[in-house]
Amino acid sequence: MINHTPLKSRLIAALFWLIVLIAPVIGGGWTQPAGEHYLKLWMRWQAADGFLAGHRDAESSLRPIGNYNEVFLNAYGEYGLTPGITLVAHWPMLTSFWMSDINDYSYVGVGDPSAGLRLGLIQQKVVAALQVTGTAPVAKSSIRQPFRDTDTGEQIGFLRVGAGVWDLETRLQTGMGLTRGHIGAEAGYRWRSKGYHPVFSWSGEGGYAFSQRFYGTIRFVGVRPVGSSSAPLDDSPSGIGNGTKYTGFSMEIDWKRSDHLSVGFVLEGGFTYSRQTGGPVLNVYLAWR
Repeated sequence: MINHTPLKSRLIAALFWLIVLIAPVIGGGWTQPAGEHYLKLWMRWQAADGFLAGHRDAESSLRPIGNYNEVFLNAYGEYGLTPGITLVAHWPMLTSFWMSDINDYSYVGVGDPSAGLRLGLIQQKVVAALQVTGTAPVAKSSIRQPFRDTDTGEQIGFLRVGAGVWDLETRLQTGMGLTRGHIGAEAGYRWRSKGYHPVFSWSGEGGYAFSQRFYGTIRFVGVRPVGSSSAPLDDSPSGIGNGTKYTGFSMEIDWKRSDHLSVGFVLEGGFTYSRQTGGPVLNVYLAWR
């Protein structure tokens, strides 16, 4: 039997499986040296006009909701406490949501902060680490705005800007530095309070230095609820509630401006998703080492 699959498609498929399947074995998890730090500030914009209530079920049609936008200003930091132990923290300092057309509504507030520790298990050319983080429900989960299908006028959900639950996540991170790049992977399990589904997540990535100043990374990710849930499944386009799942990718370009400062651009997209809007998602950032 002759295989008529185009060479380009086979190469793309091979790259995908190389990153996703091999990276978890040898592939993220570097700790900061004691007293060293890494800081990152970035703006995230997600624009969409459709909402998917479910995936591969009776609710799986994409419902039009008009112009929908999220803009977040995020801060992330790492600090080496001792050799092999790094403090990590993330805070969406500003979260804004707005819809137009018949779903005219806007909101600006703060997001849920996270903090934890990364423990280096192996820190050689091949690295492995265990990271534990907790997320506090600071964002106002009580704010809910009905939204409607712009074609039919039918109410199909509520916008919520905070999940309103505590999260506790454990992640196993692995990676390996290459001559001009790296490969890495993570697998995580997140417990959520108030009867929400626990969540399993994974990622695999590969990076390459095109020059002394430009570094590119391709990353594939997946998030899936597991186990049972006593809480209702979420019906918000924000994708932060109970039952959200997706698989996606990101492409990142990092431009080193000095020994300490770099700027970057990230494009994110989804292959499959449910109980949220689709993309695209654009990010720009400043990073200080």
